[in-house]
Amino acid sequence: MDPMSPILHPSTHALPTPPDSPRKRRREQRSSDEVQGQLSIEDYLNNSDRYRTTTMRPPWPYPLTITPAEPSTVRQVEALKAPILQIMQDDGFPIDHHSFHFQVENVTKPNYPLGSRATTVLRLVFSGAPHIPGELGPTKDAIYQLIRGHEIRDVEVEIVFLDKCFQPSLFAIPSNHPAVAIYETAKRRILELVDRQVRNEWCLLSLFRLGLVKHKSTPTIVVFVSPFCVQDWYDLALQIKLRLPHNDSHAMGIDVEFIPGYIFTANPDTIPDGVSLVESMGTSGTPAPGTSITVLPERGGGTLGPFVTLQHQGNTIRGALTNFHVVRPPTTADKDIIEAAARFGSSPGNANQTALDVSWFAPRDVEKTKWTLKRYLKDQLTELKKEEQNIATCQMAGARVSDGARERLAGRTTAVAELNQQLAIVDRMPMKLGRTLVSSGLTIAENKVADWALIELDPEVFAGSPANFINLFPRVSSENRPYDAPDNDAPQQVTREAGATVDEIGPLLKDKWYCKFGRTTEVTGGICNGVSTYCKWPQERRQRFSKDGARHESITDGITEEWVITKENVGPRGRIQGVFSLDGDSGSGIIDREGRICGLLYGGAAGLCGHSDFQISGMCSSMVDVKRWIEERVGHGATLDFPHRNDS
Repeated sequence: MDPMSPILHPSTHALPTPPDSPRKRRREQRSSDEVQGQLSIEDYLNNSDRYRTTTMRPPWPYPLTITPAEPSTVRQVEALKAPILQIMQDDGFPIDHHSFHFQVENVTKPNYPLGSRATTVLRLVFSGAPHIPGELGPTKDAIYQLIRGHEIRDVEVEIVFLDKCFQPSLFAIPSNHPAVAIYETAKRRILELVDRQVRNEWCLLSLFRLGLVKHKSTPTIVVFVSPFCVQDWYDLALQIKLRLPHNDSHAMGIDVEFIPGYIFTANPDTIPDGVSLVESMGTSGTPAPGTSITVLPERGGGTLGPFVTLQHQGNTIRGALTNFHVVRPPTTADKDIIEAAARFGSSPGNANQTALDVSWFAPRDVEKTKWTLKRYLKDQLTELKKEEQNIATCQMAGARVSDGARERLAGRTTAVAELNQQLAIVDRMPMKLGRTLVSSGLTIAENKVADWALIELDPEVFAGSPANFINLFPRVSSENRPYDAPDNDAPQQVTREAGATVDEIGPLLKDKWYCKFGRTTEVTGGICNGVSTYCKWPQERRQRFSKDGARHESITDGITEEWVITKENVGPRGRIQGVFSLDGDSGSGIIDREGRICGLLYGGAAGLCGHSDFQISGMCSSMVDVKRWIEERVGHGATLDFPHRNDS
């Protein structure tokens, strides 16, 4: 037995002694009658979880947003605390353990259907408990009846062991893992089954490692489905398992999990919040990869990707990459222009008005950056005045002004000057960056999403500082650096120093570490999953075309096969899933640890069940493919490259 496993305490309602790990207990629970038959995904997850029981309807999966309940309601419930605790004690709950909390709170789940409606819940919470009863449900029901018997009608009851309940993280699985070869032989049959059964209510299918923490994760076939989707999940999981080879012992170790989630490529008009770019904008007044861009009058923005040069018919064009959906015609444009851009994209010399001016920053980001700069400037001026007064007081008293005081004054003076420089730049924004030269439109190429655009930069942008037209390796924090998998969590060093020139193309490969610099989440790093991922796009994003603009017949089912990068963070009990990208990061370049540009980020996959609201993987195209697609679209022997230091 794992020495860290909980002791299963006998209960007046105890089942036969359950297995002692969350994974085994979950497997056993999924063979019970409670998880069979037609169930919503929320009820299936709740009924499968032996470490959480709730009367909430719907039983939203974790994570939840917790806020204080009405004081009058709290007092009503706390008046019953003694009999509630007696029920729990009689049923074998370790209520005297320091990990136990008796909490009356309002619960919501933002970004989930109906999730903004607050529910008041008596939450009986354990973490790190020394033992766990065999059953939680009967105790929850008894407490619920007690509360209802005292005319408290609007309070639900939940008992949860937070360190054990189902809050999964997805981790990249190595391509040489034995489970990968097994999955590869069966994935087409599994895809056909899932698509036939779940139809338009699923969006992602792949093999990952899944677990509460990385060192306890196991190979798992993961299917993202729509919230409130109803299926016989038990039977579907069984049918998926039956598609795996029967004569391979490794197949027995592959789990199946259904998780509410979604995939996305956010258009600028749907990005609600501005971000401050004070820390990354510098004082030169020239843009850099990772900054905010948009097509006016849209107010939201995407990310400026890597700088490039295009050799075409004896001319050298300075440009930058991003996504088509970042620089597509705005929602206010004529319907015919929007349709032409989606079907054909843009090409050099076309006259269909799909090539548009691109600006930096997006208006919402201008507002947030200006507000932040003014706040910083106010704080610095206050501190500068204090330093000046301290020095003046010293001088009036005839005392020597210390070197430290002079250094602090100089530092404050410099900070104020730099903030004023930045504010002067932002006051001129949004500024013209350039114009779309060539773009993909809504294209499918080789069964993958092709979502790219090349912006021809305005000559004035770098007229005064041509040396800034260069791609630089970003500063990667320790939490984003490469690491050994799965047991050694020590960060490894990248081979390029921050600020080094990045001017080579590289391959996008399974198992490898990559980073990106985006508008919203700045620098993040993650691992490319060891198997490709099936994505089924929602109906409104399914209108995609082949390279010549004809409707692409194979996209009628909405399914493509994509590269996915997962990020990991260090949690209190081990590595957990983090955020690789968010809305607004689309267009970022994907860079490997050697400093080669290997891909272009265009979207993400977000799970709605886990330890955090922010468990989002990135989806990207290979830069080798993007380069080839652009050169084919431009034609006439065009060559795309990245600028070199001596080019300026």
